[in-house]
Amino acid sequence: MSQFKTFLLPLEPDSSAEEELNIFLRGHRVVDVQRFCVPARGWCFCVEWLDGATGGGRAPGFAGRIDYMKELEPAVFAVFSKLRTRRKELAREAGVPPFGVATDAQLAEMAKMQEPTLAKIGGIEGFGDARVKAYGAKLLEVLEAGSAAPQTDDETRGQSL
Repeated sequence: MSQFKTFLLPLEPDSSAEEELNIFLRGHRVVDVQRFCVPARGWCFCVEWLDGATGGGRAPGFAGRIDYMKELEPAVFAVFSKLRTRRKELAREAGVPPFGVATDAQLAEMAKMQEPTLAKIGGIEGFGDARVKAYGAKLLEVLEAGSAAPQTDDETRGQSL
């Protein structure tokens, strides 16, 4: 069952109030945090947390961060990195956060694609028609450039043997 607790952080710096909030967040299963400005008083934080659950400070089901450098093959990770750079540029141009263009998981799926197309990009979960229309062609350019990358000396040597 969800519970709620509020914290007031005064406008005057008060490390004890901040520490109390941080200790609470680290020690409970937090579902949501809302922040409100209280004029002339400070910041009010309303924390929703699960009763009986301890630690973690994250909502149930939160998977945590994925280290794509470890999860992806080096060549795929190189394409993934280029996609992230392009995503950042597209997000800046559109005035949206990077995840508004594509999530890291979606970019990883794109980077793994053999012979990428707009249709395949549109088949990635959560990357629907609107995103394909807005960003698909620009991300596809990165994918096509990545798949046409020159071979390394080791790959060339392996073909000639």
